This record gives sequence, C-alpha cells and structure tokens, in this order.
Amino acid sequence: MTIGRKIWLCMMWLLAAMVVSTSAGAQPAAGQVTIMTQNMNVGNFGTLREGMYTPEAVAKFFIDTRDNLKPKERAEAIALEIKANQPDLVALQEVGLLRKGSGATPNDPKTPATEVVHDQLQLLRDALNNAQARYDTVAIIPNSDMQFPSALGHVVRVTDRTVILAQASSNRLKLSNVQVQELLAKPALSFPVTFATGQTMSAFFLTGTFGWGSVDVEVGNRKFRFVTTHLMPVPPPVPPPPPEQALLFAIQNAQASELIQSAGKPEFPGGSVLPVVYVGDFNTVLPLRTYGTLVDNSSRIDAWLKKNGMAASCPEPRPPESDHDRTGCTCCQKPTLNNPTSELDHRIDLVIVPPGTDIAETRLVGADPPTSSHLWPSDHAGVVVSFMPPSTNH
Repeated sequence: MTIGRKIWLCMMWLLAAMVVSTSAGAQPAAGQVTIMTQNMNVGNFGTLREGMYTPEAVAKFFIDTRDNLKPKERAEAIALEIKANQPDLVALQEVGLLRKGSGATPNDPKTPATEVVHDQLQLLRDALNNAQARYDTVAIIPNSDMQFPSALGHVVRVTDRTVILAQASSNRLKLSNVQVQELLAKPALSFPVTFATGQTMSAFFLTGTFGWGSVDVEVGNRKFRFVTTHLMPVPPPVPPPPPEQALLFAIQNAQASELIQSAGKPEFPGGSVLPVVYVGDFNTVLPLRTYGTLVDNSSRIDAWLKKNGMAASCPEPRPPESDHDRTGCTCCQKPTLNNPTSELDHRIDLVIVPPGTDIAETRLVGADPPTSSHLWPSDHAGVVVSFMPPSTNH
C-alpha cells in the first residue's frame, strides 16, 4: 500500500470517527424525553356563530375550511416542525375531520354524513411519512361532532379530536396502559338540537364531549404518565371574566379538577406513584382559577415559566401593545391565518410537570412566518419541551 493510500485511509477513518462522535453528541441524554403540544386548528367556528348557523354561514365555513385554510399545506408545515424537533411524544388538539352529506338526502341533518372531505390526522400522517419522520398514533380522544344543513345542498359535518402520537423509530421509549376517558364536566347539550335562525329552523347533529388521553412511558430507569386534553374554551381567556361567563369558567375549572383527580392518580402496588406530565391546550392563563387548579407550584409546575421566568412567559394581564414581549405567547393568530405579522398575545398551551423535573430546553414552534401560501400553520404556536423525568416516588 502506498503512503498516499495510507494517508487517504487515515483521513477517511478520522472523518468517520468525527461523524460518529457528532451523531452520538446529538442524541438525547439517557432518560431525557422531548415532547410537543400543538393545536392544529380545525376551522373558524366564529363563522358559524356570527352567522347564526344559517345554511349560508355553514356553506361559508365549509368553503373556508376546505379551500382557504389549506389543511394539507398546514399539515405539511406542522410535519416539518415535528421532524425538525424530533419529539418522542406529540399531543395534538383540534385535529379535524370534515365530512359532507351524500346519497339520496345529502342535506338531511338527521343523517350522519360519511363522505370525507379531509382528515387532518391522515394529512399529518401522510406528511410525516413523506418527510421520513415515522410516528404512530397512540390514542384518539373524541371531542365535538357537529353537523349542519348548508346552502351547498349537502350537510356539513365537522368532528374535532385530540390525538397522541409517538415516534415510531425510537426504541428508547416503552409505552403501555393507553387510556381514553370522557370528562363528566361539560355544558348541558341535547340531541338533536333545534336552533332558531330567523324565519327558519335548522335541526343539527351535535355531540359535545371533552376528554383526556394518556400513556405510561418508560425511558431508561425513569417512568412517567403523559396526559393530554383540550379544555373547554371560554373566550376571552384574560381576566376578569364577565358575569355571564361565570358558569362556563366554573365548568372549565371543574374539568381541570376532574383531570387532576382521574388522570393524575396513577398509584401502583407498594405505594409507588408515577410522575404525571400534562400537556395540551388548556384555554386558561395565569392568574385565572383554572390555571391555579392545574398549576399549584407544589405538585404541578408550569415548565415554560420555570425555565424562562415571568418576563419571557407572556404574562397576564397583557402589557400595552407598545411594549408587549411576545416571547412564550402561543395564541392566537387571526381565524383566517393570513395576518402578515404574528398576533400571538397569550399563553394557553402548557406543559405541566411534577417537581424535580430537570427541564433542559423549552421552545415555541410554528411561531415564525408561515407557509408558502402566507398562512400560519395554525392559530396556535406549538410548545416543545425537553426534560428529564423525576425519579418515581415511593
């Protein structure tokens, strides 16, 4: 072998060693987990409310949701954020399924529509596969399921879900004990509902549920429970609440209490208790009552606030626009998603961890300008947190 050949081989070995070292350095520390929560935006329900649920308003909602909000393109943008951040677990809220009526009576509100227009979960799964980011669906939590007659000649049915994904290529995590449960605290709804719209009456299919999903996670010698939910929205999420919304705030707080009591008590034989991590769109801000129920600063800690402090945590009540630091704000862009500059101004998407959690990093995703069609991926930014779960208590 010539000296030149030996030198070339040594250079190749050195380069290979550098690549291996760099790759190893990019791996998370043993036991460290990265999680992400992202509201995908199912559509602008304000169009329905403001239009008094008339067939014309329903038609506008359908066209906007299908065409103007570009669900496929936005799912692709969220998939790229997931690929870039490589979370082990992803919690998604407002994962919409849009369907329309078909058959002999396509505009009959009493006949559930089955023809799929788009499924945001499938769009995201396809986009992840195209980006070579493999994730499995761990749990689907059903939320609202609404159907209305429209001026388009067919009913419009929109179903809202909360979803847990897990990175399929990771052998670091062992997942078990998947649970999906409905929250009992919710507004009173009847089925079917009759809604007065001026001179017409439009019956529509409406199922309103709120729930939570969880999966128990083992990573290295650490274990924790990953819980996600989407609590009832009570606009505006800034104190003080107007008197007419007091009941809605009470229901939302009851949901938070129920979540802590039902999902947050994973006791095992021998007295061991699994640490619990709560993530999701909680539709509440500091210092509202629901936030205080969720974050008690003794057994449940706001990860973003702990890592970044109040100054970088989109404090409430909001400061004047002139000196508003949007760091940490997760909601909300305009319902049309086409505002040229960010309008995020409060923080309702939270990661709540137990004491003793070593938080390595927190960051927002989807908070920078938007897709090729100049749309934000969602009206919410996503939150990514890397952390070391605390040891199991005994």
